[in-house]
Amino acid sequence: SGTGCIDSSIQFATIHPRPLADFSIAANSCPADTLTATNHTIGKGALSYSWAVSSPAVWISNPADSTPSFGFPDNQSGSDSIYTITLISTSEDGCADTTTQNVTIFARPVANFNLPAAACAPFTLSPVDSSTGNNISYSWSISPSVSGSNLATATPSFNLPITIADSVQYTISLSLTDANGCTDTISHKYTVHPVP
Repeated sequence: SGTGCIDSSIQFATIHPRPLADFSIAANSCPADTLTATNHTIGKGALSYSWAVSSPAVWISNPADSTPSFGFPDNQSGSDSIYTITLISTSEDGCADTTTQNVTIFARPVANFNLPAAACAPFTLSPVDSSTGNNISYSWSISPSVSGSNLATATPSFNLPITIADSVQYTISLSLTDANGCTDTISHKYTVHPVP
């Protein structure tokens, strides 16, 4: 002031530390697998968590858990699906940090094959493969068991023996595994009639 008097005031502000949100999870997986996140968040005191995924088709075991599990939908579309997982970590002071990671869910193969009309035994059965997928490997089987050939290829054959008592119904199964380790399986019935 004009008389040389002065005044001063001091106020203190508390700046709370913000947590550092961080987690790890498998970067890719086959459909229908369940993945569990590992939480690496660093922060003051008791932390709370909020998890979310970019698609409602993905289920979360508990969105408020520190290490939830995620279940992804099936994918036989022929194209991989990418989902974004978001973690919001909040400290006891209300400070928050957000981080995201992408997970790729591979498209798994589609197993399929056709069979001819029912036949009289003996008969060589050659399923016609119509499967789709990326670098797929084959595994064929039949029940009841009979001899077969090329069971690890797209062109197998089964030697169905003669039957004279009654018709026999076989179950032919195909299991596929693609280059990413994703699988699919399908089975069809086939009937062989007895000779007269």
